Amino acid sequence: MNINSNTEFINREESLQLVLSLLSEGKTQTNSILEFYGISGIGKTYFLQEIKRIIDKQSVHCALVDLSKVQASKPSEATSILTKNIIEEWRVSSVSLEVEKIYNFEDFEETLSGSKRVLIFDGTDEVNSQLLEWIEHKVLLPLHKLRSVILIISGKSSVRWQTYLIRRAVVSHVLQPFSLQATRNLLKQWGYERFADRIHYLAGGVPLAIKLLARVVNEIEQESHGDLELSKFGDYEIRLIQAIEDEYIGGSIIEQLDSDLYR
Repeated sequence: MNINSNTEFINREESLQLVLSLLSEGKTQTNSILEFYGISGIGKTYFLQEIKRIIDKQSVHCALVDLSKVQASKPSEATSILTKNIIEEWRVSSVSLEVEKIYNFEDFEETLSGSKRVLIFDGTDEVNSQLLEWIEHKVLLPLHKLRSVILIISGKSSVRWQTYLIRRAVVSHVLQPFSLQATRNLLKQWGYERFADRIHYLAGGVPLAIKLLARVVNEIEQESHGDLELSKFGDYEIRLIQAIEDEYIGGSIIEQLDSDLYR
């Protein structure tokens, strides 16, 4: 059983529909920028990857840029890396400008105006203020004018943008923890739905924590060479709690879970 592999897309259908509705409009009528945010482990990155996978199937060029992975010693290097990543994923072959000389996505206005594209920024909370300012003024603002470009941003918290035009355009959505039923549906993939009540409680409905606990349960079963009985689940709760603390301590999820178990 491979619990580390991607799971089914669960409990995010409403958020996904927001993106798909913009995609089906032709030129976006609302001209909005979608923002999805939530605590660590809530599934932001997996959600964005799923959006890209679905959009790619529709033959629409979609660039997904993980800002937390942009490693550069100077702001100019970071902007060059970002620009190159976007150009490559958008497959903008007709752009003859050198990447190092592109400082404003208005340079692409003529090239992009006739085709629909999607640009997703993940990890907006992971970059410094200089790079975030460049993204706002040199990427979001010019591309926002092109109604054929759908813009999506994501981070742990909502960004306070400087310009009124961007602030007005951003439509924010919080990715919430799973309900008990959604937790049960997720665990069903591995045959652990019988533990849904306890795992949901311990994980606080946070998808990544649910997946982590399912992996620990799987390890326990392998060690005992048999299925873990529900009546015996309580014997291993300390180990499950420790697994969450080891994974997330100093990370963030512990602070967010409303349970005396983590205090």
